[in-house]
Amino acid sequence: MDLQMPGLNGLEVCRRLKATRPQIRVVLFSADGSDALKMEASTAGADAFVSKFTLATDLIPAITGENYK
Repeated sequence: MDLQMPGLNGLEVCRRLKATRPQIRVVLFSADGSDALKMEASTAGADAFVSKFTLATDLIPAITGENYK
């Protein structure tokens, strides 16, 4: 999901999803790839954070969790 969404932002949606369904994998997307935002996404429970400028080949590992850093 995108971090910038109408209503709740992606971080809050992530927190709520993980609180009720921890087995759901959450991948957050943003044009802002700052380390601070990545840390905030991790703290919110995101399984992966992907910059919108990431190569397409990096998306599958982020979504599946395979060899993703």
